[in-house]
Amino acid sequence: MRCRQIFLTLLLGLSVSAPLSADPWAPPGDLVLRHDVQRLADAGVIQSPVTTWPITWATLDYDVSSASPALVASLSESESMALARIRDRIQRNKGLTGLQPSAEVSARTDDFWLRTFEDTPREESELRVGASWQGGRFAVRLQGSYVDQPDPDDQEWRMDGSYAAMVLGNHILSAGAIDRWWGPSWDNSLIYSSVPRPIGAFALERNVAKEFETKWLSWIGPWTYSLTWGFLPVPGDRPVTGSDLVRLGASL
Repeated sequence: MRCRQIFLTLLLGLSVSAPLSADPWAPPGDLVLRHDVQRLADAGVIQSPVTTWPITWATLDYDVSSASPALVASLSESESMALARIRDRIQRNKGLTGLQPSAEVSARTDDFWLRTFEDTPREESELRVGASWQGGRFAVRLQGSYVDQPDPDDQEWRMDGSYAAMVLGNHILSAGAIDRWWGPSWDNSLIYSSVPRPIGAFALERNVAKEFETKWLSWIGPWTYSLTWGFLPVPGDRPVTGSDLVRLGASL
């Protein structure tokens, strides 16, 4: 009980902001980034699908760099500010070299099932410590977290957010447990959401969501896909075997 009181006191007394991480994609959870991405998609600057998260930084860089000067000049003040923020995030992500440590302390008072697209703790309180590295074709993140008062069937110590990824041409092959969000909603998604904990999975997805190069299919426009093969954990000591979860999503 005393350890729990000390832990909660630290949570109330500290405010730790997680630094930028060296990841090839922007995961779900950042409301400001998603708002900027949606504003620029509505303005025609971002042509790629914006309902499947994580979105790769390569996709955002491709769209922002491809925007015509006339289109950029016609943006409103708020749209120009959104464009400047995304350009800054892209450049800072490119500049992240070497090992990038991170730490975050968070707490919540509302119910877990009220969790939305925003990255909030799933339990009463949570401590995360990790490090990420990105170089050329490879990216790795190792992250551990401790949560207070998890569900009886869950764990106090977790490796959520850890992964290893490799770029293969215009595709990314990865293995790990990362949050995903499929769908236009900001509150929840019946397709795939980050409300529950991520499951360990292999994934294959497109790196840059651009159009086909052949003239026969280029009329479709920018497109992307995400194929995941995950492994559902067996809760508690229930006499059931683990199950696989295969999902394929495509966005145009």
